[in-house]
Amino acid sequence: PPGPKGTFLIQNLLDIPKSKAWFAYTSWKKQYVTYPSNEGNLIFLRVLRKNILVLNSHKDTIAFLEKKSRIYSDCPQ
Repeated sequence: PPGPKGTFLIQNLLDIPKSKAWFAYTSWKKQYVTYPSNEGNLIFLRVLRKNILVLNSHKDTIAFLEKKSRIYSDCPQ
C-alpha cells in the first residue's frame, strides 16, 4: 500500500507528527496518489511491527468502520 518508506528498525515512527497530524496526512495524500480507484485516500504506515492505516476520506472512513467492520475487525465472530 502507498505510504512513506520507513527505516529498518523503527519503520515510520519518526514520520508520524506529534501535533496537527492531519497536515502531514493531507500532504501524504497528495504525494502518494498511485491508484486511481482510491485517489490516495489510503496511507499505510508501520511502527514497531504494528500496521497503521490512515484514511483521508470521510466517505471511505464511514464505509470502512460501519459497512465493512465485520470484515476488518479483530473481534471473534
